[in-house]
Order: sequence, then C-alpha cells, then structure tokens
Amino acid sequence: MILTYKCPGCAGAMNFNETTGKMECPFCGRAETVETMQQLYLEEEAKAEAAAAAAGEMETGHIDTVNIDVGMGAVDSVSAATSIEHTDDRPHTEEEQIDLRVYTCSSCGGEILTDDVTAATFCSYCGNPTLIAEQLTGQKRPSRLIPFMIQKDKAVEAFREWTHKGILTPSTFRSKTNLEKTVGIYVPFWLFDYGVLVNYQADGQIITHEIRGEYRLTHTDHYDVHRKIHAEYDMVPADASKEMDDHMMDCLEPFNYSAMKQFEMPYLSGFYAEKNSYTDEEMAPRVKTRVAQYGEAHARGTIRGYANVITKGKDIRMSLKKTEYVLLPVWIINYEYKGEHYRFAMNGQTGKTVGVLPVSKAKAGIMFGSIMAVIWGLLTAFGGVF
Repeated sequence: MILTYKCPGCAGAMNFNETTGKMECPFCGRAETVETMQQLYLEEEAKAEAAAAAAGEMETGHIDTVNIDVGMGAVDSVSAATSIEHTDDRPHTEEEQIDLRVYTCSSCGGEILTDDVTAATFCSYCGNPTLIAEQLTGQKRPSRLIPFMIQKDKAVEAFREWTHKGILTPSTFRSKTNLEKTVGIYVPFWLFDYGVLVNYQADGQIITHEIRGEYRLTHTDHYDVHRKIHAEYDMVPADASKEMDDHMMDCLEPFNYSAMKQFEMPYLSGFYAEKNSYTDEEMAPRVKTRVAQYGEAHARGTIRGYANVITKGKDIRMSLKKTEYVLLPVWIINYEYKGEHYRFAMNGQTGKTVGVLPVSKAKAGIMFGSIMAVIWGLLTAFGGVF
C-alpha cells in the first residue's frame, strides 16, 4: 500500500517539519499534529469501510486496524516483486541480483520503483512524499523513533563549512550539485539492554626512585588487583541497515533517547526511510563485543593509584535483557570524485558530523612544490651566509 498524507484543507501532500514537530502543507500552510493526522486518517478509513460494507463491495466481519499505518487519501496500489540483473558481459553471482518492487503513486498514478528495504521515498513524477506501509507494519514495525530536529538547510550549511576545513579539497567538490544531494534518512537501529558481570585481574605496579651516590635506583612493587563489578548497559545502538557504514553510524553517537516518540507513519513524510536488513539476533555478536569492551574499561577504570596496570585475566559474562527496533534520523550526502565514492553524514538530532574529504592531487602538488621552494630558498640563503 502506498500512502501520502493529504492536507485536510487543500489536499496537498503534507511533510513533517523538523522545527515545529508538526505536519505542514507547503501549499496552503496548514499545520496539524502527527496525532491529529493519524486520527483523521482513522476516521476516513472507518467511513470508507462502512461505505464499502453497505455497498456489498467487501466481506463483513472483523477488520484489524491495529497495524494500519496510513495517510489521508491513501489508495491500494499495485505491487509486484521483480529481480533486476546487470546486463554487462562479466559473470554475476546470485547476490548481485537486485530485488525491486513496483508501486502505484496514490497521487498521480505514476509507477514507483523501490528496493526491498525502502519504507519512505518520493514519487519521481509528482515529487510527493510516499510511504510504503507494508515495510513498517506487523513485525517490521519499529516501536519508536527520534524525529528529525535539524533542518536540511542547516545540514547543507554544515557540509559547506566542513568542506572548507580541507585545504586540499577540490574546489568542484563544493558545487551546488553536490549540496543538492543532501537527503534525510530514517536509519533502522536495534537498541540492546545488557547486564554485565566482570571479574578482572591485573598486576598493579607502583614505581619509586632512589638516588644512591652516583646511581639512580628504580623500585617496582607488584600487587595482585582484583575487581568484580556488575553493570547495566541500556539502549546500546547498532544500525541494522546493510547500506550504511557501521563505523560511520557509530561515530554519529550519541543520540538523546529522551526525545524518542512512539512510532507513527506521519513522522516519515518528507524523508527517506529503510526497514531493518538484519534481525536483533544477527546484530547481537557485534553488540556483545562492544558491551564487553565497556565492561572491561569500567572494571579497569576503578583501579587507581598505580603507575602501570597490566591485565592478567578477565571473565566477562553478559545477559541480554531486551532489544528494541527503532528509527534514528541521519542526513546523508553521497558524492563521487575521480571515480571514488565518498559519504558525509550528520546526526539529524544533534548535528554531529562525520565523513572523509577527497584530496585534489593538483592542489597537493602545488602545496608540495611551494614547500620545497621555501626550503630551497632557506638552504640557499643559509648557504650564502656560511
């Protein structure tokens, strides 16, 4: 099912506004809360069902609306799963096939082509925000999300300032074309709650120095140090998107979880979104490694007063308490330079940024030549003096 939230006033497509936290119509300026839009939809849906039942166009009986996340004026779409293969001559594996789905836009009737993880996108024909409800319903439904709080123009400005920090960054890299590629994506994350028990043994060393005549003596006293701690690590995040770089997503932390909202589809309107590519069970090994590092660092951090602390042994036991599937906001710019792919990302809540800047070989050559010229000039000057 393709969903577009329509304005109750003019029927234009409404978007979620990061600043006001409301759904806003770009045509007539009307603003409504997310809860209001959801309620309006449920009322329209109930009317449509009653009318269809009265006309004998659908079977009567219980209709489950608990997992219906929809928008005003939504209609059923024609969807089909297909597989697209590359057409070049080199051999391809099964993994290189792309599973695509075709949907019909509820606003203009145009066909929307998406992959199997896209949950929110835009119609290529009319530009209206498009929500694919089936990707985020039932077991695929996130429990909560953090709405975007940084507007697109702020993300673009941050990207522009960031590029100026690289003195060897190509000038064309700051082009308007690159900046227009900024997109807001709700990235799927799993949050893990772990209880951790750490038994830690170390060799604590206290070093003293003594002067005896012409000699300086060093004394090292060794102590057996033991620590046993119990710690709770709640809401440890791990991105569940196969498209996102794990290290980059880790660098965007922390998110402020106090801003979490119960998941409602209207929050996604005007942004891109993905469903999780991996289950919590598949993500667990990565998170356990991270939590074990936290536990060891915590235990080691309680040992003070020693010049050196050498780990002798550790026993870390973890118990999983809970997992939660959520969506977190990220601004992304993808760009290419000299055939290489680069990505810039910003935490859509806090504004924290991460990325790698390309290096212009021409600028690097000029800089190297300038430095060598200065060095040569200095050597020549000092050589003349001596």
